[in-house]
Amino acid sequence: MTLQVGVAGAGVMGRRHAQNVAALWPRARLVAVADVRVEAAQSVAQELECDWHSDAHEMLARPDIQAVVIVTVASTHAPLAVAAAEHGKDILVEKPLALSLEDGRAAIDAADRAGVRLQVGFMRRYDPAFREAYDAIERGELGKPVLFTAISRDAQSPPRSYFAGGGAGGLFLDAGVHDFDIARWLMRDEVIRVSATGALVARHDLADVQPVDVALATLTFTGGAVGTIQLYRHSLYGYDIRTEVVGTEGTAMVGDHRWRAVQLFGPDSIRRTMQHHWLDRFKEAYALEMADWVERMRTDQPPAVTGEDGIRAVAAALAAEESRRTGQPVSL
Repeated sequence: MTLQVGVAGAGVMGRRHAQNVAALWPRARLVAVADVRVEAAQSVAQELECDWHSDAHEMLARPDIQAVVIVTVASTHAPLAVAAAEHGKDILVEKPLALSLEDGRAAIDAADRAGVRLQVGFMRRYDPAFREAYDAIERGELGKPVLFTAISRDAQSPPRSYFAGGGAGGLFLDAGVHDFDIARWLMRDEVIRVSATGALVARHDLADVQPVDVALATLTFTGGAVGTIQLYRHSLYGYDIRTEVVGTEGTAMVGDHRWRAVQLFGPDSIRRTMQHHWLDRFKEAYALEMADWVERMRTDQPPAVTGEDGIRAVAAALAAEESRRTGQPVSL
């Protein structure tokens, strides 16, 4: 069976998802893309030889589409997931699932009522390096995980237009939600307490739309393990993603590690040290994620990353933002 797919959102990420769907022919067929920016929708449709719509709801109503990928602004993820479920479409929705727990639960409930499958786009779970670390932890090679560390740094802050209207969510929801998910996944445990702080240090010109561009969250897990998540929007030297899980018998490190006493990185070293963009760093992960989701949908298997996974990461991110604002730890 060929899975008939529509993609809502034709921006940088939407184009990549659409390309990955198109590359899976004959297991999948890209039927249409949708974007309120007509030129963006037309550009992707022309490149990939599919239909286009300026209204995602119009695309969702098409009977020849079985499954949809939602890659729109974050504030529309949950409402579009609800609409897709009501039209009987299986769903892959980009992170975050929602900007509130209420909206996230509404999306999950809509999928359950309609009997469709909802998967959340946490592509790091598909990245070969993260997967190797996960498998080692599952085999017990590290013993009991006791310490989690994550570093996520963008080379450059997104433009002002990205934050317009508050649709992207704050730093913890927009950028850190991946790390909150990976923390649960690698530690095989739930976050029960979060304490966070943040500051605006680089892009003061964005202060009205991005109140903090650097942040730190400390985590406590149900089983007693602890962790930290460090976020920075404007590192300049490169796109730097690192994660470590320390166990009672060993450690697993994912990222750009070099065994030297000192490593110095600056703007001039970007291209010769690490990737500059997240689409380059996780190119393979996005392709593997799409291939697995298509296979699961066309063969009636459950999603690999569930709505519950999505809402738990949202809950942790929201707790971190509340802690940053109030200066108090937040229990989940």
